[in-house]
Amino acid sequence: MDDNELNQENKRYKPSKYNFFFDAEDGTHLAFNALSGGFAELTDERISIVKDILSHKEINYTNKIQKEVWDNLIRGGFILESDVNEIDLIKITNYIQRFNRSFDLSLTILPTFKCNFRCAYCYEGVKKNKSMGIDVQTKLIKMIESGVGMLKNLHITWMGGEPLLGYKVIVTLSQKIQQICEKGGIKYSAGIITNGYLLNNFIFRRLADDMAVNFFQITIDGPREIHDGRRPLSTGRGSFDRIINNLTKIAESKKDKKRIKIVVRVNIDKSNSDCADRLLDILAGMKLKDLLTIVPAPIEAVSSTCADITDVCLSPTEFYRSIQLKFFKRLLESGFNFDIYPKLVGSNCIADRINAYVIAPDGLLYKCWNDVGIIAESIGFITDDSKIVHNHNIVKWLAYDPFNIKECQECKIFPLCGGGCAYKRLNSKGNLCVSWKYNIEEFLKLYYLSKKYRKEVIKYEVPT
Repeated sequence: MDDNELNQENKRYKPSKYNFFFDAEDGTHLAFNALSGGFAELTDERISIVKDILSHKEINYTNKIQKEVWDNLIRGGFILESDVNEIDLIKITNYIQRFNRSFDLSLTILPTFKCNFRCAYCYEGVKKNKSMGIDVQTKLIKMIESGVGMLKNLHITWMGGEPLLGYKVIVTLSQKIQQICEKGGIKYSAGIITNGYLLNNFIFRRLADDMAVNFFQITIDGPREIHDGRRPLSTGRGSFDRIINNLTKIAESKKDKKRIKIVVRVNIDKSNSDCADRLLDILAGMKLKDLLTIVPAPIEAVSSTCADITDVCLSPTEFYRSIQLKFFKRLLESGFNFDIYPKLVGSNCIADRINAYVIAPDGLLYKCWNDVGIIAESIGFITDDSKIVHNHNIVKWLAYDPFNIKECQECKIFPLCGGGCAYKRLNSKGNLCVSWKYNIEEFLKLYYLSKKYRKEVIKYEVPT
């Protein structure tokens, strides 16, 4: 017995409270740990050994346990030293992400409130014609400059309205921000949430090549007749054909497929739940499988700036246990990218993080984009000399603590959820629990199936 084995023999271990064991459709035994992200494929012999080990509240290492099995149980997080508090491990990750003031800054910038769409379920009552003026742009640039010497990472998400209606503002700000980051040694990254109508190949290439945008999210709500009824132009004309044409042109010219991610979000409610997945056949027929990652998402009535859509919203059980799983099975069978894997989140969203802001075109600051345009929910503004001035609204966001929620602390998917959406929790609106609450094992079976399709072997692994 070597020194390492002797050391292990003297320690006491316990099973993790976040272990999952289940069988794939082909009968393969699978194991998953929600804290470490460890995933394992187990033989009949191994599963009985592992379950026997984990059936004890206190576990001691002996030479009767295969060394490989023991090491993999530790590496995968399925067992841990008995004096380790797993909730404290989650807390550490949560607090580092939320209160890391010196190094990371995340900004969601709205260059304009304007939108060329009139979606049935979207913005109502906000200042749609407001665009970001030179004065606000100047304050924003000065604020970022003031972080030089402290900041290590800066991430910007461009959003609207329709952000590409403020394309000139994006160009101007991107150039200045990138210059600041280059001189200050700050790592810069950017993404954009757009309806895709104005995203022709020229603009796509400029955003990707000149403005460091490596993430694009576009919404398509199903086949043409469904999408055009839900997401028409402000003139009433359809938008589907133009978006698909833009994606086709991008696919023809896009060579750096790994560097840039394009996500198509499919918003689903009762009115399109039975046909939204027909979009997959259309996109596959246009040879867009290698270009796109498709993500179905539930429409929820959570924001007062949105139309009253309560009657058409699906319940969490309807969406996550039925519609979403059916959609992803079809997606996998159709050969699209499948890169969804449950991982430790720490903080669920940038909204409750100290160094993250949503910046409206008028210069007001918010924590969540659901609040943008509701002046009473603003958390402050940027002064002329680049300082951020907060008001009392900041308190509820930074004081929000999912570790005070008993049901969350007792939940096996807490490491993957972090308490869920802070906005929903604070406002008691929408589905408080994330999808993993409803379908964690089913999703992991799909993940296993995707690995089989790609002929990848799973033994014990902790995906990165």
